[in-house]
Amino acid sequence: MNSDKKGILQIRLIALSIFVFGVVAGVGGLYSYQSIFSPGKQPSIRERYQEAFNRLDMNPEQTREVEEIVAELKKKLSALRMEAQPRVQEIRSESDAKLQKVLTKEQWDQFRAERELIRQSEKERRSK
Repeated sequence: MNSDKKGILQIRLIALSIFVFGVVAGVGGLYSYQSIFSPGKQPSIRERYQEAFNRLDMNPEQTREVEEIVAELKKKLSALRMEAQPRVQEIRSESDAKLQKVLTKEQWDQFRAERELIRQSEKERRSK
């Protein structure tokens, strides 16, 4: 009889363990899913500014003028980025040379590959 109670207790503990493991796995899966897919739902800075302007309840003339100002701003910032690009590239090259001295060849190759993935994901995020 004592062995029957022990067996029932073991079965209950196993069932409870499976239940707890399932809950933990479910919560972990949900967290992983949200961390992977939720960032894409965030509005871009461009969309946030557009929403801010939309809430201003501007008349058509104001809307036209604001659009012209924003277009001019984009043009000027783009030109500034183009002007600064050679200096940015120079700084990156200097940093790369320093990193290559510190990292092994394998680490450097891995870093370059991961950096390229980061840059690609940023380009994709910005184009949305």
